Amino acid sequence: MPERSADWLRQAEKDLENAAWEMKGRTPVKPSVVQEKSYGSVKIFWLHCEEVLRRLREAARRLLGDHEEVEEVRLFGSLAEGRAIPGSDAVILLVLNRAEGPFPERPYLDYFAEVGLPCDLFGYTREELKRNPFVQKFTLKVSLYE
Repeated sequence: MPERSADWLRQAEKDLENAAWEMKGRTPVKPSVVQEKSYGSVKIFWLHCEEVLRRLREAARRLLGDHEEVEEVRLFGSLAEGRAIPGSDAVILLVLNRAEGPFPERPYLDYFAEVGLPCDLFGYTREELKRNPFVQKFTLKVSLYE
């Protein structure tokens, strides 16, 4: 039996990760977060919430590493409350340390492109959160990354 390198486990993990991607042209596509099971004439669909949360946390980690104005990333809505279904979206609060004018969602959306669900982003500073009781309740939801 040939000897394995010391990195064989890490390489096996990479191989498994790469095998999970389907290639369509040159663009890698992650497997869907909507799961499906067929029982004869009945098809059941459900959302793989753990995978969605893993992808959201990874996106939040990358976002915080690249944008110093973002202090926290929090999730709220049906996904945070454990009642998400296929067709749900991820509602994300970005806590900012500064804001100049209206919240520009666009520069942050690309980080969440591979989550597998539509994402709605809302950005507020801590001062804005304190002044807005409606938004304030959302800060108690799931923290994706702080």
